Amino acid sequence: MNKTKMLLGLFCLFSGYVAAAPAEQEVAQAVDHLTQAMLHKDIAALNALTADNLTYGHSSGKIQDKKDFIADIESGKSAFNTLEMQKQTITLAGDTALVRHHFSGRPSKGSRS
Repeated sequence: MNKTKMLLGLFCLFSGYVAAAPAEQEVAQAVDHLTQAMLHKDIAALNALTADNLTYGHSSGKIQDKKDFIADIESGKSAFNTLEMQKQTITLAGDTALVRHHFSGRPSKGSRS
């Protein structure tokens, strides 16, 4: 009986990890799509991938809403030759994901990024 309980417990433990992996992969893929949209100034994708109540925090402390975030990319104020999200962590809580990463990019000439 104890072996059955232990096996059932291990199954539940590992099935939780297996179930979380696809959700984390889905979030990581969405972040990659956002990164590519920022790099290639894909305004339609940026609008589709960001929430209307977006707050985008920069390492400088500057906080932008969705309109300002997209406007800076569209105008070239925030433009990059390379862009990569490093040391990314994803934390899931229900249907909410918290993504943190180190933003690494090489700004385009004339960009204030």
